[in-house]
Amino acid sequence: KREGTARACDEAWEAYHQAREACEKEMRLQR
Repeated sequence: KREGTARACDEAWEAYHQAREACEKEMRLQR
């Protein structure tokens, strides 16, 4: 059952990085 949690964590981590990159791009465009 550890596998499912690890997979969910990987997906959340990926989503976090993608969202962060998008956010940083937005911040740059606003300046």
